[in-house]
Amino acid sequence: MIIPLHILNIISKIEDAGFEGFAVGGCVRDSFLGKVPSDWDVTTSATPQEILDIFKDYKTIPTGLKHGTVTVLTQNTPVEVTTYRIDGEYTDNRHPKSVTFSRRLEDDLSRRDFTINAMAYNPQFGLIDPFDGKSDLDAGVIRCVGSPAKRFSEDALRILRALRFSAVLGFEIDSTAKDSIRSLSQLLANVSRERISAELCKLIVAPNAVSVLLEFCPLFAQLLGAPESLEAFLQNIPYLNNSPKDPIIRFSILLHRTDSLVAAKAVKDLRLDSKTAQTIMRLVALADTSLLPEPAYIKTFLSEYGEEIFEMLLCMKKSLNTELSDTLLEIKEIYNKIREENQCYHIKMLEINGNDLMQEFDIKGTEIGKLLNQLLLAVINGKCENSHDKLLQYAKIYII
Repeated sequence: MIIPLHILNIISKIEDAGFEGFAVGGCVRDSFLGKVPSDWDVTTSATPQEILDIFKDYKTIPTGLKHGTVTVLTQNTPVEVTTYRIDGEYTDNRHPKSVTFSRRLEDDLSRRDFTINAMAYNPQFGLIDPFDGKSDLDAGVIRCVGSPAKRFSEDALRILRALRFSAVLGFEIDSTAKDSIRSLSQLLANVSRERISAELCKLIVAPNAVSVLLEFCPLFAQLLGAPESLEAFLQNIPYLNNSPKDPIIRFSILLHRTDSLVAAKAVKDLRLDSKTAQTIMRLVALADTSLLPEPAYIKTFLSEYGEEIFEMLLCMKKSLNTELSDTLLEIKEIYNKIREENQCYHIKMLEINGNDLMQEFDIKGTEIGKLLNQLLLAVINGKCENSHDKLLQYAKIYII
């Protein structure tokens, strides 16, 4: 296992001070999977104050001293260094009421969610794996540390994390854990919508998303506040295999042909930013609209909805097979030609503006907007050339 130099330096400094230090969790898991970890976490027998003393010559951030975490900045990279700890009672199905620091690594590993995340590594001691996480990693299994019912009741977000890991890694969830997921799914009501949304956005674009969504479809319908749309979801989920790994397109496919109020509530509950939410709702509304392979029609569509919506809609229609492939290909060719030739389809692309019209015709306010729209339609439909003089000449028809 290859550990980056800046992580080795942190571990060495901790050990030189007489304490233990290990790379832990996701970075160990990903390393054994042959992936480059996105970040590295270190766990230690040193208390937060002892870590601050050890790294007094480094820039440190007291990220969560109460929970044992200090962020150490090394080579401009933040590394979270967390004291071994024992979680107290969970009273809200999400957070421990208290945390007790420990000097034993196994205490810390035993509180973690899944065996594949409960491994620690140190160059001197090698792999510390009291719950056989490496075996589960090799077998492709998601298994809880200890009782699944206990783990999921402590922190209900772990239910979604199990599903997300299964979708991302293509691993099978242990049968006992599956039973607990189904029986305890109602506990997700105690998890913030933002955290649920973050997990769903990662899960829906994962390589194994379709099989996980199909197997646990009632749970996802419940999360989206749309249990009555279960049949629609079951019909839509397989089409995700045909789509790009884009959460906007995939959520739009998932909500295809659901009731508009149901779709609106689901999008609202996802707590997405307003632009993303509007885009999904627009795609859901437009999904069954028949697009015509005609330049004027496509330019009118682009004028109203823009290139991003148009391109996503083409992807969505291709994924859902709601348009003949030959028709979609023809539409795409026309669209590409419009872009390559910079053909006008928006008021901003006209070779004339509001100031020109005010000076020429002594008009203002809404009259200018109406006239510009008329000129745009004339250009789109080939009735007028997009040149300053021709547009002025054509505008006189509406002014007179």
